[in-house]
Amino acid sequence: GSTDNCGIDSFYVDINTFDCDDIGDNLIQVVVFDTGNLCDTGTVIVTVEDLEDPIFDYWPDDIITTNCIEVEYDLPHVIDNCDFFNVELVDGFFPGDAFPVGINLVEYLAADASGNTSTCSFYVTVESTLMVSIQTSALDCELPIIATLIPTGGLAPYHYQWSTGATTPEIELISSADLGWTVTDSEGCSLAGDVSIVVSPSINIELVATSETGMDMNGAIDATVTGGAPPYTYIWADSTG
Repeated sequence: GSTDNCGIDSFYVDINTFDCDDIGDNLIQVVVFDTGNLCDTGTVIVTVEDLEDPIFDYWPDDIITTNCIEVEYDLPHVIDNCDFFNVELVDGFFPGDAFPVGINLVEYLAADASGNTSTCSFYVTVESTLMVSIQTSALDCELPIIATLIPTGGLAPYHYQWSTGATTPEIELISSADLGWTVTDSEGCSLAGDVSIVVSPSINIELVATSETGMDMNGAIDATVTGGAPPYTYIWADSTG
């Protein structure tokens, strides 16, 4: 403040209006006149602060789609009293990205040069009716074993991908394997899973014959079986069948 024995008549400052370009400390020149037209000068520091948050004046409504390849939406719009702000995606995916099946949060953050922030958010729900079952040929002695992916729902045609690199719905196996698979429909929606196929090893039979002695009908044949899938069933037949 200013004082004078004769009273203050007027004062002058070289800057008396401030805007966003003046945020921070500003050195102001002040001239004070008394009623005798005497004057004195001084300086003051005026600190300008921006305390207003940016405002999202538009953001998309929640979206429901069956398209997993890409989801389009209009970007949120922001206004700010100082017009110096940055908008960034903090959660979710950009327009045109592929969204996974399910409910996806999309959130944007606006921040101005003074650190004031605000957010907006909406949900993108990707619905898919795609289902996949797996069928295998009989796990018997007939090789190869054939595993088949059978998709339903979604939108044909389908794309197949096995962990072996195969891209057909069927895969042939001659030995046990743990396989991963992915099926993708024409809208980009996909399902993935794993399957374990157990292929029994080939059956091997070793026969050891013991000859009859002394016409005592004490001959024998001993069979040793390996491979296959125990327990075993034995059927013996003589020369007459």
